[in-house]
Amino acid sequence: MGKRISKRKKQQRWQFIILLAFLMIGGWFVVSHPAIKSRIQLWFYRSPENQMTLSESKKQLNTYSVYGLDVSEYQDVIVWKKLTNHNHVDFVFIRATAGKNHKDKQFDYNWHETKKHGIVHGAYHYYRPNENSFKQAANFIQCVELNPRDLPPVLDIEDYSNVQSFQNLKIGLLRWLKTVEKHYGVKPIVYTYYKYYIMHFQNDNRFNGYAFWLARYGHYTTPEKPGKNWLFWQFTQKGNIEGIRGNVDFNVFYADQQQFHSLLME
Repeated sequence: MGKRISKRKKQQRWQFIILLAFLMIGGWFVVSHPAIKSRIQLWFYRSPENQMTLSESKKQLNTYSVYGLDVSEYQDVIVWKKLTNHNHVDFVFIRATAGKNHKDKQFDYNWHETKKHGIVHGAYHYYRPNENSFKQAANFIQCVELNPRDLPPVLDIEDYSNVQSFQNLKIGLLRWLKTVEKHYGVKPIVYTYYKYYIMHFQNDNRFNGYAFWLARYGHYTTPEKPGKNWLFWQFTQKGNIEGIRGNVDFNVFYADQQQFHSLLME
């Protein structure tokens, strides 16, 4: 009798383990489904401690008057009509390209919609440090047509190379900047995060002529201003706004509306 009970307990234990394994695997597949995953993310992102609305941002950063977003395919399909009906957004930076051959899946749509709804827009390129700078510039130029009243082009650099020194990486960045400037007739803006700027660009005279757009989160007063070249501040990556599901970056321009419009392409 004792042996029979012991055998039954072992069978029950294995049945429980197998059932638990199936539940875990099944649960993983369920939450990995894009539709369900997006709903879970949306619920998480909407929690007050993780997001900030544009109106809340304007109250906290009340010394600024020009606010904008930056978007890419990671925001999926944006309902621009809904966004503009509920918010006043002065500008939008839109990711156009990445590396030597990638075009953002939502670029054409976002570019068309922001123009349609009268939002000042600009295009940016995500720079891949291991890829050829001339090919990356050619990719951007091929995909982006800039017109009067658009923002200058932007080079986004955030990473390090594992195939070349940082000094060679900087040479590549300068090649991209000069190639793009020659094509569009305007100096591009450089986007990076605050510490990256302080470590690599602040004291490099080769970048003195370029304006910077800096990311620095959790500081709801003006960050330590790195001289006259500082133009835009990306102050949160957890913005919440009508028309966009999930998080989006919020930005401010350092000066007023008049100076902002003087920055636009002629």
